[in-house]
Amino acid sequence: HDPTPFRPRRQSTRLVVLLGLLAATASAMGQEDDAIRIRLRPDPGPYFVGQGINLVLATSGQDTRPTLELPKLADAMLWTAQTSFRPINETAIGDKVVGENLFFTQLRVVAARPGLLEIPPVPARLGARKGKSPPVKLPIQPVPAEGRPSSFLGGVGDFRVSAGASASSVKVGQVITYEIKIEGPGAWGATVSPELKRLDRLAFAPRVELASSSLTQEPPVRVISYRIRPMKAGSAALPPVSISAYDPKLRRYLTRATSSVPLNVIAVRAFDPGTLAYEAPASASSAVRTFWLAIVPIALILLLVS
Repeated sequence: HDPTPFRPRRQSTRLVVLLGLLAATASAMGQEDDAIRIRLRPDPGPYFVGQGINLVLATSGQDTRPTLELPKLADAMLWTAQTSFRPINETAIGDKVVGENLFFTQLRVVAARPGLLEIPPVPARLGARKGKSPPVKLPIQPVPAEGRPSSFLGGVGDFRVSAGASASSVKVGQVITYEIKIEGPGAWGATVSPELKRLDRLAFAPRVELASSSLTQEPPVRVISYRIRPMKAGSAALPPVSISAYDPKLRRYLTRATSSVPLNVIAVRAFDPGTLAYEAPASASSAVRTFWLAIVPIALILLLVS
């Protein structure tokens, strides 16, 4: 039995398998080339609770920046801080110039708890092309307990503070708005509102109530508002308020104080019932007499005319 006739079949089968593997590899390589490549790199640590941590996300493309879908984190805030791009190369085809750009997106994340913070892959889309970044894990540390002042509000980083009131002169019982403003990186993590116990000792005996605490992420500004109702007359200044934050570069706590805010409270004039002009209402008989005195002349004139 001559096995020669079967050799072409074996070679043909091997060739078909090889061509199939090459086609599958080429298809996979084409899909990889068509995918959006994304790189996500955080700034070097260490990282602390309340700190604004920078992450740079880089994608490549031509004229249009890919659209990103930022994931929602349970124990952290994540947002886009700013964007930029850098040309990589340009190719001229006739009068048309086609350029390749590297798009940068600066992300900011602020962790609310210590532990391992995992940022899942960030998906990107540009038309039919898709891609996603690799996940990033950040070890988050609590701020040092040693040397932590009572005026620490949770912020990490440098900052400046100021204070102001909606009015400098009010009446007793009138409500004014008192605002404390924190500006700078230390505002991101300052989620605790300062206590204003020193106001209890003021001459006009104010009643103080926390109204709101709002944060603008970029540039970082936190405004803490209070409602103050003075209950007595007098003049005094709302005392300075000390606020502290942890500086990871200096590895120590920084404390800043607001300026004092003067306030004049005017007494409300007491009510004196003797100043009111009071007249007794007209009696019923007087009202009837007035009515007939007005009607009779009119009736006589109508009779004479008719």
